[in-house]
Amino acid sequence: MSARELADMAGLPVSSVAPKLQALVKAGLARRHWGPGSSPGRTYSITDEGEDHLMRLERKIPSRDAESPQRR
Repeated sequence: MSARELADMAGLPVSSVAPKLQALVKAGLARRHWGPGSSPGRTYSITDEGEDHLMRLERKIPSRDAESPQRR
């Protein structure tokens, strides 16, 4: 996924997404791929370590349903 695609999905400017992606690459949670000559640019993918990290976070964060009381 490119930084532009991720920014579009998140509704954020690319300029705010790119530094966050760089930090994930430096931490080993994402991988940067350079596009071929016919398709310049960079794309990013999650590493195995990044997937493991997300799974651990998901277990720690309660779901929104669990946080909000049910209304009747």
